[in-house]
Amino acid sequence: MRSRCRPLFLLSLLAASLWPGCGNMGGRRDWVTVESMPQGALVHRGRELLGTTPLTVALDRRDTHELRLARPQFRSARVVVAPMRNEAGRAFIRSGILEDLGAYHELGPNPVRVELVPLLVPESRPANPYGEFARRVLEADALLASGELSADEHRYIMDCLTRHFENL
Repeated sequence: MRSRCRPLFLLSLLAASLWPGCGNMGGRRDWVTVESMPQGALVHRGRELLGTTPLTVALDRRDTHELRLARPQFRSARVVVAPMRNEAGRAFIRSGILEDLGAYHELGPNPVRVELVPLLVPESRPANPYGEFARRVLEADALLASGELSADEHRYIMDCLTRHFENL
């Protein structure tokens, strides 16, 4: 009886030592956090609205996902979240079933951080930078006065305009 248990015990010990950790065995989905500056951007995947930033969403870790962030008064931004090998996926020995389940991958970047560019920031160099800067500042002030921008959004837009025009 004792001689039968020993090989079984050694086999189970060997299997346990070769089996990867279960840190990423939570199924085929990863929780990805999406943040934007300023907050409140709508996050879409294709035509599906996922929510508003800041947002944590479950995505299939085996697929590549293109996310689009949109917010009034700002240019839309696109970001790709793709599977990357995790620590267990870089191991020498891997299991086929775990590979199929996506256990050797995690989505990245995670968290996703996007700085939205205000529509008031020009895409090219204006002919009269000082005059154009003044015009855009007045336009941002008008949006703040009308309630279309919050004080935080106005401050962010002013920072973006200042950074853009100081480099010209």
